[in-house]
Amino acid sequence: MLLRLLVIFLLFLVIPAVILWWRFRSVLSTPKRRILFFLPNAVLIIAAVLLSLFETYSPANARLTGIFLVVFIAFSLVEVLCALLCLIGLLLKRIPHMLRLFTALGFVAAAAVVCIVAYGYFWGMDRLTVTYTDITHPDVPCGFEGYRIVFFSDLHLGTYGRDPHMPLKVIRTIEAQRPDIILFGGDLVNYHTNEIIPFLSELRQLHAPDGVYAVMGNHDYQLHREWESGDARSASVLRLQQLLRGVGWKMLLNDHRLLTHRGDTIALIGVENDGLPPFPQLGDLPKAQKGLPDTLSNGRPLFRILLTHDPTHWRRKVLPDTPIQLTLSGHTHASQLQIGPYSPSQCFFREWGGLYAYTPSGSSAARSAHRYLWVSKGIGGAMVPFRFGAWPEINVITLHSSTITSQP
Repeated sequence: MLLRLLVIFLLFLVIPAVILWWRFRSVLSTPKRRILFFLPNAVLIIAAVLLSLFETYSPANARLTGIFLVVFIAFSLVEVLCALLCLIGLLLKRIPHMLRLFTALGFVAAAAVVCIVAYGYFWGMDRLTVTYTDITHPDVPCGFEGYRIVFFSDLHLGTYGRDPHMPLKVIRTIEAQRPDIILFGGDLVNYHTNEIIPFLSELRQLHAPDGVYAVMGNHDYQLHREWESGDARSASVLRLQQLLRGVGWKMLLNDHRLLTHRGDTIALIGVENDGLPPFPQLGDLPKAQKGLPDTLSNGRPLFRILLTHDPTHWRRKVLPDTPIQLTLSGHTHASQLQIGPYSPSQCFFREWGGLYAYTPSGSSAARSAHRYLWVSKGIGGAMVPFRFGAWPEINVITLHSSTITSQP
């Protein structure tokens, strides 16, 4: 994984360093000062090469890689911001005090980056939050009025090594929400099934009246590491599914379940990962919905909830090809960075965090007016143990029937 990023590491370390050396060349006039100035860059480059060559994908190695990435991100962002602001200052140097002003702004920006990265590493990963959302839809049957779904995604247990603190915190927080059902949106591991072994007793503690259901995320197929053979990878993936069933989780692999509550019925559908390349496209919506009726015996449309890891699946296949009213996804992590309403995820995903509603153009029928997507920002970190703004989250989604709420 790191080997593929090595060129990026070099670009982000070398180019800004050269610009800064040129800006402060009068101060860095002696060989000793130049060596001290370029030494951190050299150390990071050597560390990147060594970690790339000796990557083992073990939790300990992943933790070491994560620490390196946090340090690299902080240091490279500091250099990039300082270099950029110094360049602007040089372009405006004919205006009095501009060069000095932008140089000072560079140092202020660098200090802000260091503070954000430090907070995100030491405290952000542990700052678990709970979001509460109400979904009102005419197709929700009266028996499911007030039905509480606890949805969580992207646990990435390899993030925590063997430390049970955060997984236990997640489980106790979920239980405190008094869920009717618990749904997991995929990415339980980073690289290997063995990552869940230290936490099997914790995972076994999750219970809800209507059960715990899960789908596969892209990391759960364990394609982000080198394997001795395809069969070895397939065996590890199968073992992951077996272990989850062993702790009482129900896997939805292009399958569905009918949920009954207070005499009414809705459908829960789960598909395998269906993402944009290079991620697996294994989701099969026709297979997952095979046998489901369009309407119930009372003539009402069947309310369907879909678990699918990648939110891009919603616009690509769910909206055009199915009547599914509510889709639950994860995957984006909101890039593990959000400042106010803004996140780098916006550059890559149209839907990246929170609730989204789709209304067909020209639609007048109340029942077809809303199709919902909820995107969880996840809990763990796939590679970088850092979160700021996009805090780890558990989502509580409560269903309401507009046939009840609209009554006088």
